[in-house]
Amino acid sequence: PTVLRGYGVVAGGLVGGSNRDCESGGVAAWFLHDLNDNENPISGNEGARNRLITANGCTMTTMPVEPSPCVRYQGCREGLPIDWCQTTGAGHSVQASLSGPGMWQFFSSL
Repeated sequence: PTVLRGYGVVAGGLVGGSNRDCESGGVAAWFLHDLNDNENPISGNEGARNRLITANGCTMTTMPVEPSPCVRYQGCREGLPIDWCQTTGAGHSVQASLSGPGMWQFFSSL
């Protein structure tokens, strides 16, 4: 967290089983994952997101952000937003029409 300001993940998940290095100080994060991803189950990204929700002091309340269907968790510590974009029917793909604009907007706001 002293080096990394934020990161974005498309159809990813926990690297090495955790993102614990970011837990103590928190880090901003943008996630995109398809519910029907059979190559890399969404549960990996859900685990990473849930750990950061705790680390960043967020609540489970969300508000929509652009691009749709993204949401932002509320109550996060200043400068540590978490955006979650969950799709259905795209499978394991980069989803360029969503990932490009979504990440650009997210990182531009940091």
